[in-house]
Amino acid sequence: MERLLPDQIEQVRNALRARGILYARLFGSAARGAMSFDSDVDLAVSADAPLTSQQKRELIEDVSAIVLRPVDVVDFRTAHGAVFDEALDGHELFCDSEEAKAEAQYRRVTVIQDDLEFARQAFDSAKHRMFVP
Repeated sequence: MERLLPDQIEQVRNALRARGILYARLFGSAARGAMSFDSDVDLAVSADAPLTSQQKRELIEDVSAIVLRPVDVVDFRTAHGAVFDEALDGHELFCDSEEAKAEAQYRRVTVIQDDLEFARQAFDSAKHRMFVP
């Protein structure tokens, strides 16, 4: 099992801040210190606005050059589902904006509410077929 070196983590922090990232978390195997030879590095980030495709690409290139591994970037402002939840449970790299962090936490609640509403609607539409007398 491999883990990122402290120097790499500091360089990643600096690279993310240089690109305007306000809040960042490391998640997945890199956060658990359980990377294998083919593991990628998973990052969840938040900036002033949702990241464009170009901004994500630039972050991926910058961080990949530091960690010498593939990198996946998740934007807290647009993420959904299990990956969003896993990212929030990861290791905090830095928080330069309590507002950005709070927004991510608030989105967790709204995403869960949206998922529950979808499940309720799906159940309502299927229950007449499930419970036939």
